[in-house]
Amino acid sequence: MDVTLASLNQEQLGMNISKPHDKGNDALAILRQENVWICDTGASTHVTWCNNGAKNIQDTMMYSLGHAGSEMESTALVDIPGMFVNKNGENGLKAVLKDCSFSAKHNFNLLSMSRLLHKQGWKIVRGNESLIHIENGQGEVIDFNIVVPTEKGAIYACKFVRTVEVATASAESTMRIGIDIAHCLLGHRNEDSVRKTAKELGWVLTRGTLMPCEYCARSKAKQKNV
Repeated sequence: MDVTLASLNQEQLGMNISKPHDKGNDALAILRQENVWICDTGASTHVTWCNNGAKNIQDTMMYSLGHAGSEMESTALVDIPGMFVNKNGENGLKAVLKDCSFSAKHNFNLLSMSRLLHKQGWKIVRGNESLIHIENGQGEVIDFNIVVPTEKGAIYACKFVRTVEVATASAESTMRIGIDIAHCLLGHRNEDSVRKTAKELGWVLTRGTLMPCEYCARSKAKQKNV
């Protein structure tokens, strides 16, 4: 039985995001996209709520244990081929996520960090406020560089685009978010850079200009104090 984030709701995840992240629903919607995977150290296997592009589907009776103690059944084990894509839209490592636990009732896709480290030889090379960077010693890397600040920390995620045959492909719905949320997700860049990168990722930014960012102000203050 895995203890995972998959069955947690917004409050249990600490997604009570305070200003300037009060558009928390935008951030939560991004984490629920079919190609966005949350870095999870508590899950011993990868978890997904979406079976688009799935191969080698096997019925199963696996259960995950949520934060509140309720069990969530996974209905199948699936392999998901695809490619990691960084937040600038650049293609990265091609891979197959093997034996993913699937249930349409899960809230999020989870990439098991414990499985990558313990079973597959990946190592955490760098971790900071902007990303978690892992390598496998063969020149291959994965960056969890989608960072969603929460009330008491942050959620790190990456983009893994599923390989779907053209005949069954369905375009992922366009994501509409505010410039402030995009600024946080894209590493606190300046407004021009945020708009350019958001366009490359296919995000539609709602009207408005970037408001003063408390995190950026604190970072500048720390630099001055060094």
